[in-house]
Amino acid sequence: MARAGAQPETRAIKLADLAQNMTLTRLQKLDDKVLARLAKYHAAYLSLLALQEST
Repeated sequence: MARAGAQPETRAIKLADLAQNMTLTRLQKLDDKVLARLAKYHAAYLSLLALQEST
């Protein structure tokens, strides 16, 4: 995450990647394992978004 947040270009790419990974329509099931992964992606997305807004 630190490397992705360091440069605006890489941060934008990682934000897009995380957004795609969190798209619920691409998931076949929502079990506990998937929900935990989505929570991790969401936290990373919010962290990068806050970093982007502060620069």
